[in-house]
Order: sequence, then structure tokens, then C-alpha cells
Amino acid sequence: MVILSLSDANPVSLLTPWGRESGISYQGANFLPVQHYPSLNEAIAVCRRDLDVGLMSIVVNENGQIRIWSPLPDELVGPDELVGKDQQDLPLVRAS
Repeated sequence: MVILSLSDANPVSLLTPWGRESGISYQGANFLPVQHYPSLNEAIAVCRRDLDVGLMSIVVNENGQIRIWSPLPDELVGPDELVGKDQQDLPLVRAS
């Protein structure tokens, strides 16, 4: 389990089968947000349950808001990345 501050990850805009989504990139993996939690302890408990069944997720503290992010499978991420400056032009990762 990994617990991060949002500043530890890089924001990215991901093209997925569901459309364009705001995500984060951390240590070479792309993550999509799953759910907000009212406390860090609740998010950690959910993360532990995920780990117990073989799923990996990360807990991100976003300025006091706690959210769990799940990795986007590699087969959904294409090789193209476009670098930009604002939310609309964040690095774009194409998913197949």
C-alpha cells in the first residue's frame, strides 16, 4: 500500500474506452480515481482489503480529501503522450 500527497504524483489526462479522464501518473503507472473517503483510516482499511484479494491501489491525500486511486491496466494505455500546460492539455495517454 502506498500513501501519497497529490504533489507526489503527476497529473495526466487519459484517453480510455470511457472517454477522456483525469488521472495521475506515479512511478511509471497511470491511476484513475475510485472513491473519496472521510478519513485516512477508512481509506487504508479499503486498501488493505484490496491487497488481500490481490488488487493494488494507492491512497492519495488531496489537500485534506482522501481518495483511493486504482491503476489503469497497461493494455488500456497506448504509447502516445502529448505534453501541455493546463488541465485540458495535461500529458495525454491514449488507451486502446
